[in-house]
Amino acid sequence: MGILVELYVKTTIDIKEDIVIDKAFLNGWGDYAKNLIMERTRENKDVNEKKFKKYTKRYANYRRKHGKGIKPNLWFSGEMMQSIARRSNVSKKRVTLYFLTKFSKKKASGNMRKREFFGFQKGTATFRRLVDYVKKYDFVR
Repeated sequence: MGILVELYVKTTIDIKEDIVIDKAFLNGWGDYAKNLIMERTRENKDVNEKKFKKYTKRYANYRRKHGKGIKPNLWFSGEMMQSIARRSNVSKKRVTLYFLTKFSKKKASGNMRKREFFGFQKGTATFRRLVDYVKKYDFVR
């Protein structure tokens, strides 16, 4: 399973006019998208903004033993979430979010089976915030 989030300006927000998409916009948008994912995940919510499925009793006890909370937020050490990176492609008007390390990618794949956290769902408040970022940007026309 590929662990990527690809955001295209034209499909995220219906832009009818020609605009110049620059690297600064894409980098900022990618960083904003990463922060939205991290914020939503810390709030114990998946891509549909529903509460994560609870941890198993065994894992909850393990977390408690290590001084961690038992609310699923996928932040045990922070390594997986901190390894989210972005790559911008100006010609395709695209930002790709991905995991830097094999370990984090594997960890994310395992988490995605039970708690879908990496991505965006149209119609959610988080997705609207992503769209608002594009709408507010002062593009060269």
